Amino acid sequence: LVFSLSAILGNCPLQALPWGALREERVLENGTLQLRYFCEPGRRLKGHKVATCTANGWDHPVPKCVLDSELHHPYHFLLANQPIVSDKSNLQTTEKHFNVLANKKKNQKRLFVKAELNKTIVSQLDTTCLIEGSIQKFIKAPSIEHAHEARYAKRTNVRLPYNQFHVAIYSCMEGFVFLNLKNDRLFCSNGTWIGRHPKCVRKTEKVKHCAKHGKECQHVCEDTPTDIKCSCFDGFRAEGSSCIDIDECAEGTAKCTDICRNEPGTYHCECHHGFVLGNDRHSCQDVNECLSNNRHGPCQGICRNLKGSYECSCADIPGYKLAADNHTCEDIDECMLGNVNCSHQCYNVPGSAFCLCPSGYYLEDDWKTCLDINECQISNPCPNDTVCRNIVGSYKCVSKVRMEKVLRFEGTNVDEDRDDYEEIFTEEPNLLRKNPWSTHHVCRKGFKLKSVNGTSKCVDINECKLWKRRCQHKCVNEPGTYHCTCHSGYELKEDGRHCRDIDECTPGTHTCFHSCTNLVGSYECRASYRCDCPSGYVMQDDKKTCKDIDECLENNECYKCINTPGSYRCICPPGYILNEDGNTCKDVDECENIAMNDCSHDCINLKGSYSCSCPPGFKLGEDNRTCIVIIPYTCANSEGDDCTCPEGHTYLQEEHICKDIDECQDESRHNCSHFCINTSGSYYCECPSDLHMLADFKTCRQWDSFCVNEVGCSYSCKQDNDEVRCVCPTGYELIKYKKTCKDVNECDTGLHDCSHDCRNHDGGFTCHCPNYFILDKDNKTCLNMEHCIRLCVHKKSCLVNNGGCSDICTFVNDTSICDCSVGYRLSLQDNTTCWDINECSELRDICNQICINTPGSFKCSCRDGYAQMPYAPEICIDVNECEVIENGGCSHICVNTPGSYHCDCPVGYRLSPQDKITCKDINECVEQHVCDHTCINTPGSFKCSCWHGFVQSPNDPALCEDRDECEIENGGCSHTCMNVIGTYLCRCPEKYELTNDWKTCIWDGCKHNNGKCSHYCHPVLGPASVPGAIYCSCPRGYDLWHDGRTCKDIDECMEQHVCDHTCINNPGSYECRCRQGFRLVNGSTCVDIDECIEKAPCSKICINIPGSYYCTCPIGFKLQEDECVGNCNHECINIMGSFICSCCTGYTLILR
Repeated sequence: LVFSLSAILGNCPLQALPWGALREERVLENGTLQLRYFCEPGRRLKGHKVATCTANGWDHPVPKCVLDSELHHPYHFLLANQPIVSDKSNLQTTEKHFNVLANKKKNQKRLFVKAELNKTIVSQLDTTCLIEGSIQKFIKAPSIEHAHEARYAKRTNVRLPYNQFHVAIYSCMEGFVFLNLKNDRLFCSNGTWIGRHPKCVRKTEKVKHCAKHGKECQHVCEDTPTDIKCSCFDGFRAEGSSCIDIDECAEGTAKCTDICRNEPGTYHCECHHGFVLGNDRHSCQDVNECLSNNRHGPCQGICRNLKGSYECSCADIPGYKLAADNHTCEDIDECMLGNVNCSHQCYNVPGSAFCLCPSGYYLEDDWKTCLDINECQISNPCPNDTVCRNIVGSYKCVSKVRMEKVLRFEGTNVDEDRDDYEEIFTEEPNLLRKNPWSTHHVCRKGFKLKSVNGTSKCVDINECKLWKRRCQHKCVNEPGTYHCTCHSGYELKEDGRHCRDIDECTPGTHTCFHSCTNLVGSYECRASYRCDCPSGYVMQDDKKTCKDIDECLENNECYKCINTPGSYRCICPPGYILNEDGNTCKDVDECENIAMNDCSHDCINLKGSYSCSCPPGFKLGEDNRTCIVIIPYTCANSEGDDCTCPEGHTYLQEEHICKDIDECQDESRHNCSHFCINTSGSYYCECPSDLHMLADFKTCRQWDSFCVNEVGCSYSCKQDNDEVRCVCPTGYELIKYKKTCKDVNECDTGLHDCSHDCRNHDGGFTCHCPNYFILDKDNKTCLNMEHCIRLCVHKKSCLVNNGGCSDICTFVNDTSICDCSVGYRLSLQDNTTCWDINECSELRDICNQICINTPGSFKCSCRDGYAQMPYAPEICIDVNECEVIENGGCSHICVNTPGSYHCDCPVGYRLSPQDKITCKDINECVEQHVCDHTCINTPGSFKCSCWHGFVQSPNDPALCEDRDECEIENGGCSHTCMNVIGTYLCRCPEKYELTNDWKTCIWDGCKHNNGKCSHYCHPVLGPASVPGAIYCSCPRGYDLWHDGRTCKDIDECMEQHVCDHTCINNPGSYECRCRQGFRLVNGSTCVDIDECIEKAPCSKICINIPGSYYCTCPIGFKLQEDECVGNCNHECINIMGSFICSCCTGYTLILR
C-alpha cells in the first residue's frame, strides 16, 4: 500500500503560476497532494499560502505575488519540473529550454520572460523503471542525503508523442530544504533514473550568489567563487544576461531535407505530402503507396509509385481504360470508337470487341469485313426444276420456265449483224430446232440464229445490253433470258423489275444487340442499355428485376441440393465427396488416408464407408476397428460343458478348446445376399462386381436399381474406379446435371446422315424422302425415281459396286461420274476415291485457337479457360471463371485472368497453401503480438483491449495507458481520489471514515462512545451537515430526555392504555392482565371464561357467570360436594355420576 499511495501524486490539474510566484509540492502521510506557494524576492504573497488537493479540486485558488512598493522591475518565471540536458555529457534535471518571449517595457531595463518545456527531452522519457511483471514495484531511485526515500508517480506528456513517464519525487528531512526548490525529482529513461540529483541543505545555510543575484540571468545562473555566471538553454544564444532563440532553419544548421519549422529553443523537420520523416527525423523518404493490396495499392490495375505520389494504369488489362476517378478500370466500348472498322456489326465484350456478320455473310480473314455468301456456288440449295440465283445476303430459286414478261418481243428476230451485245454459244442440242413447216432453222426464245464457221448456231441474246433500263438496279443476263436484282438492303418487287427498301429492323431480321434504326437500303445499330441478370438469376416481366433461380427444382444430380442466392450447392451423404463438377458424388476411399479411418490393421473400402479387418491370429474388438490377439480358449480343467467360449466360437469338449464358427456355412447366421467371407469370430459380406453393397453391408443390389434409388440416375450408372456416374442408352444423352437421360435430337443437331428429310423419335431417327424420290438400301439416301429409270436403262452402272466410287456416284451422259460430299476431295489419281479435306491445314486461321479436323468437316475448340463465342464458334473468348463457377470456388476474392483465374484474400486473411482457394484468417494476436494487454482476434482483423483501469492510447490503439479514474467526477470519491496504476483509491480526511461503498467519506460521531446516546446514535449526513454531527433516538416505549442523549421509560399505565382490567408497566412497554375467570385476548381485551363448557365441573347442571360459575341440581336432588344426591326415603346408593334408591325388605320402589 505504501507504493500505491506514493504513486498517486498531483491528480488535481496544476495551474499556471502568476508572475513571480514559486511553489513546491509535497505529499502528506495519507497520500494527499499539497502545494506550498511563495514569491521571489521583491514580491509578497496575496492569498492562501497552502493548497490541498480534494475531491473537488484544489481547496484554494492560486495566490498572486504582488510587488513591494519599493521594487518595480522583478523577474517572472513559469516553473516546471522537467528534465534538461546540461552543458555536461549526461542528462541532468534543471529548468532549461523555456520558451522565452521577451517584451520590452517602457522605462524598464530588464526582460520579462515566460518559460516553456523542452519537447525533445520529454519525448525521450518512458516507464521502463517499473519492474517487469509487477504493478507497483520500481527500480529503486538513488538515495539523497538528508532526504526521505523517493515517492514514485506517473506523468503524461501534454504534447506529442503524449508519452507517459515515471518520476521519483524527493522531500527533505525536517530542518532541511532543497538547495534548488525546483529540483526535487529524477526522471525515468531506458530503465535508469536520470537528471541532476536534488540536494537538501540545512535551513541555516546561506544560499550563494545565484540565490541572491540569480534573477539577473535570464535562463541559468551558476555560482563562481566571486560572482555569478549566466548561461542559456540549448537552442538559445547568450547576449549578456539575456538569451536569444537560435533560428536553426534560417542559419542552415537544422539539416532538414524538406521543410524546417523553427521553434523557441529547438526546431523540427516536416515532409511534403507523399513523403514520411525518416528515422533520423531529418530526411524525408518517399511513401510507396503501391505496396499494399498485393502491390496494387489503391489502384485496380497497375500502380506505379512516383516520388511523393503514385499513378494508376490499366495497361495490364487489355480493353480497359482508367476511369474518371483515376483509380478503377472501366471497359472500353470499342464499338463506339469507329465500330472497330467492322463492315457490319460490332459486338463489345469486356476487354475486347468482335465483328459479326448478318445471315448470308461470312467474315473475311481480316476478321472485320463481311462478304456475301454465294449459296448457289457452295451447295445449290434449289430443287432440280429451278435455278439458284445468288442475291446479296441470300439467294432465290427461279423456275426454268421462260419468263414471258422478260422478253416483250417474243419470236422477233434481232438484227443478226448487230454485235454490240455479248454472244453466248451453247452446245445443248435442244436449243436449235427446225421449223417443221419451213426449211429455215428457228431458235428458241431468248436466242438468235447466227452462222459460225458456216454452221448455223443459236446464240444467246444479252437482254441487259439490249434493254439497259429494263431493271431499276441491276440486270443479270442468263442463257435465253435475264433477271433483275437489287442492291444490298433492297428487295425485288412483284413486277420483277423494281426494287424497294428492306426494313431490316423488323423483329427477327436484324442482328443488333440493342436498338435498330432503319435507313434507305440499310440500317444501323445504336447503343442503348438493357438490364441484365447475373448468373443464377432470371429477369422478371418488368425487364428490370432479377429473381433468384431455384436450381434445386431442376437439379436432379445432387444427392441433396441447397439453393443459395444466385447459385446452389450440392451435399453428399456420409462417405462421399463432391466430384469436380460440383454436382455428383464420388466415394471417399477412407483407407487411402490414415486420418480418415480408425483401423488398427487392414482397411477395406466400401461404398460410402469402410470396414476393418485383421490378419490371421487377430480378431476385431468390440469397436470393430481395433485388432486384438486371438487367445485360444482352453478349458482343460473344466468338467462337462461348463466352458464358456467367446462370441463366434464353439466349444469342442474332446479337445477342451474353443473353435471358430464358420458363419458362412450357415445362411441363417450370415444373411449375406451373395458372398460371405468368414473371419475369426465373425464374417463379412461382399458383392459381385456388377452389384452394389447397400448400407446394411449384407444386401447386394443390381446397379440399375442402385443407380435409380441411391444415386438418382434416370436410367443406369457405371463405376469408374471410385467414381459413380450415370449413363444413358444409345440415342440419349445426360442433361445438365448429369443424372437425367434426354433424347438426342439427331435431326436438329446434325448427327443424322439423311440426304433429305430427317424425323426424330425417342432414341433414334428415320430418314424420309420427298415426292418422286425413294429411299435407298442404306435407309438414308433418297434417289430420284427418274434417275433410277435412267440407271436401269443404262446398265445400272452406279448400282454395280457404286460405279467404283468411294462416295457419290452420278450417272451423266451414259457415264457414271464419281463425286464427293462436302468436306471431301476426289483423288486426282483414280478419280474414284474421296479424300478428306484438312480444313485446318488449308484454311489458315479458320479457328481462333484450336482447329480439329474431322471427317468431311472440322470443328473449332478453345484452350482451357476460354469458350467459343455463341454467334461465332470459331472465336474463343475468355471464360470468367469467377462468374461461371460460384466465385471461382474462392472463399473470398476471385481474380479473373486471361484463360485462367486465381483466388485472393482481403486484408487480414491468408490464402491456404493447400487448396489455394480458401482464405484463412490471420491470427494477428499469435503471429504479431500487436497488443499491449489483451488481443482479441476477429475474422480478418483483430482488436486490442486493455485491462481494467487502463484505456487505449488515442495515438495507437494497441497501446494501453493508465486510466486516471480521478479525472472523471473525482472517481466517484466524496473527498480525495488517488490514482494508481490500473485502479484508484478513495481517501478520507482525518476523523472521516470510508463507507462500505469505498467511495464515500463520513465523519461518524457515533463511532466514539455511541455519541453519548443511551440507546440509538445517528450521524447527520448531507452536503450542509456539520462533520461529526449526530442525533440520538429512543426505541419504542421510551422518550428522549431533555439532554438529547438519555432515553427514559414511558409509564403507559399512567397515561392512556387499552387494558380492560389491569395495566402492568414494563421498561419500554407495558402489559395487560385479567381478573380470575377471564382470559386476555388481543393483548388488551379480557373475555369471560365459560367454565361450564371448558371444564364441565358439575355433575348435573352448570350455570356460567362473569368470572366464575356454579352447579345446581334438578328437582328431587340436592347438591352434596360435587354431585347431586336424591331424596330416597329408605336407602340411597351412590354410583359414579349418579345414585339409585332402594327399599327395605317388604317394600317396593315406586317411581314418581
